[in-house]
Amino acid sequence: MSGDLRYANVDPRAAAAKLARDMIGAYASGWFPVDKNPDGPMLWNTVEQRAIIQPTVEGIARVRRARRAHRWKFEVRPDEDFDVVLEACAVPHGNGVWLTGRLRDAYRVLRDMGFGRCCTAYDPAGEVAGGTLVVTIARASFIETMFHWESNAGNAALLGTLEVLLAEGCRLIDLQYLGSDHNKRFGAIEIPRHRYLELLREALEPPEPRTVHVPRRLRESATQVPTT
Repeated sequence: MSGDLRYANVDPRAAAAKLARDMIGAYASGWFPVDKNPDGPMLWNTVEQRAIIQPTVEGIARVRRARRAHRWKFEVRPDEDFDVVLEACAVPHGNGVWLTGRLRDAYRVLRDMGFGRCCTAYDPAGEVAGGTLVVTIARASFIETMFHWESNAGNAALLGTLEVLLAEGCRLIDLQYLGSDHNKRFGAIEIPRHRYLELLREALEPPEPRTVHVPRRLRESATQVPTT
């Protein structure tokens, strides 16, 4: 499905804000952005078999045992060094560049809105070693991409992401594609698109009191929890 909105030839900040709003609507409707031609319209894509994780305490514990995570020497922290993670994820790795400049600008807007997030793995020296780029809307989260600069740092970041999201009440984690067996080792399965949309609707309608991610800076300054 091709987007009918162009983001070129307008103020870059306004274009990024508009694209970010469109992306929220797309994620909430089962679509995701694909920027194959940065000079043309944004493309929106979906797949008939969707890869997801429904995190549970037991499932994450199994992954931790199977991956021997106790041997990893990384500390994973959410929502820190977002720009470092974003730029690292944008480095080409054989399949071209999908995380284009305008998408990166939009993810920064989503970060400022409280939807764009990351989980960052740090080595024992406190240096960034890996990370995941995530979008969270209510109790649905969308892991867009990840990177690693050290062995197992990406695994640590992904496992840490699952733990953080579960603790926040996330019910559905979208990976888009199953890809290799790697995602299966973290509990990913494939489901038909119609079932994915059912689970997505449920995850976007949290019970009261609302279980939504609230950025740290808002938690510290707000007198009440904002709703989305």
